[in-house]
Amino acid sequence: MTQRPNIIIISCHDIGQHLGCYGVNTVHTPSIDRLAAEGVRFANSFCTAPQCSPSRASIYTGRFPHSNGVMGLVHAGFGWDLHADEKHLAAILRDAGYHTGLIGTQHETRRVEDMDFTDRHRMSTPCEDVAGEAIRYLNAVGSRSEPFYLQVGFIEPHRRFDFGGARPDGSLGVTVPAYLVDEPSAREEFAHFQGIIRKVDAAIGTVLDSLAELPMTKNTITIFTADHGIPFPRAKCSLYDPGIQVPFIVRWPDRGWTGGRTCGELISNIDYLPTLLEAIGVSVPQNVQGRSFAS
Repeated sequence: MTQRPNIIIISCHDIGQHLGCYGVNTVHTPSIDRLAAEGVRFANSFCTAPQCSPSRASIYTGRFPHSNGVMGLVHAGFGWDLHADEKHLAAILRDAGYHTGLIGTQHETRRVEDMDFTDRHRMSTPCEDVAGEAIRYLNAVGSRSEPFYLQVGFIEPHRRFDFGGARPDGSLGVTVPAYLVDEPSAREEFAHFQGIIRKVDAAIGTVLDSLAELPMTKNTITIFTADHGIPFPRAKCSLYDPGIQVPFIVRWPDRGWTGGRTCGELISNIDYLPTLLEAIGVSVPQNVQGRSFAS
């Protein structure tokens, strides 16, 4: 039997579709754009909720927030969490023989120790530190016989926009969405936003470069996505399109998920889990509510 593919899911907070490959030509995102040019980009990609925890809980359970228990934020001061019987993607894949790793931030549960990660390095640190830990993980699992699942979570570009020393970037101009008033304070905010996006894109690039040096790249499913829309009025925390638009870019050379194609079909992040499981030949749990778009 051919070994099942490795899986890497790289996610950011709050980035929405404010990326070069999604048509924003003033932001520097060469690493994410390169992944899109090498893989498949979904233009009409949305999330189940415009807040972090509910959206992420849908990604990793394939179930709606009102079904999996995460209808609000999971961190201190809020009371939401996955129901005790919910099964995280990491647990499903570990049962299927995967070595599972978590690097960086996760925000879908308060009980991360129950999610069956073989290795956990939870870090609320700047993107270059998270990327460095992810690279160390990739180098360590490169010699293993079993496939791996790696979940890499970056805090950026969540506010503060100067986190980790990020600087404003208006070198290509500034894009203020048409639903906001284009005036000096807005342009200043978006210059800061573009600066921290540029910084996290560079960190993502180091992870992708490290993966490219390993022999199993062709049999690795690499995904880039985010939790919800950008952190501005009428976007994050709203159900207007800018609040629930997210990037979804996937590359899997051995399967032919390549070539810089753009898919216009409407997808939701509740569909990621059944899509991955169908693609790798693992049974989809009966209670999963998402629909596979692997075909």
